[in-house]
Amino acid sequence: WVSDYLGPILKKNYPSIKILGFDNNKEHLWNWAQVLFDKKVSPKSNKYFDGIAFHWYSSSNHRLLDGTYGYNNINKTFHYTTNQNENKILLNTEGCSCPGVRINDWNRAEILAHDIIFDIKNYAQGWIDWNLIVDSNGGYNHLGNECDASIITNKNFTDIIIQPKFFYMGHISKYIPPNSKRISSDITGNYHYNINIDANVRKGYEMSTFP
Repeated sequence: WVSDYLGPILKKNYPSIKILGFDNNKEHLWNWAQVLFDKKVSPKSNKYFDGIAFHWYSSSNHRLLDGTYGYNNINKTFHYTTNQNENKILLNTEGCSCPGVRINDWNRAEILAHDIIFDIKNYAQGWIDWNLIVDSNGGYNHLGNECDASIITNKNFTDIIIQPKFFYMGHISKYIPPNSKRISSDITGNYHYNINIDANVRKGYEMSTFP
């Protein structure tokens, strides 16, 4: 549909409009990228897709995994497209903390910052929040999946509550303005734990830690 209809029409009549494929959980990003951007398998789609969009969610029902992994898929997608001498857009287009609203929750703010930093470290070019303001329950939306945001209204809509996420997002937005360039960065953690390793921890998998 994009290759034969939407793509040709937009490129002809509205060339400034970008088409981003996928737009779902980044743990599946690499699988989609290999199809959308493979010049041999999908020469038409590679031509019309300007990039790929992704979310921070985990496909598991455990919301603590949201915004904690999948960065290797962004990295692989970047190198895959640059090796083909192409400059594709890699953009996080949605991330929110669920379920519901937690007032003054700094852990959710830390996870937000973690995801933005590691997306950018792995060559994402931006990060879009799910919502900047919601009501006291985390809505409204048509699906009823109520989630947190940077600003919350109080129950009678007479005032707002500024959440910790607001300050993290504000800090990053202030100090990483558009057209910023990363020179180099390195993050190393050495915990020296002397405990038995959990059987679920496997070599080659990413690990994220929070207080």
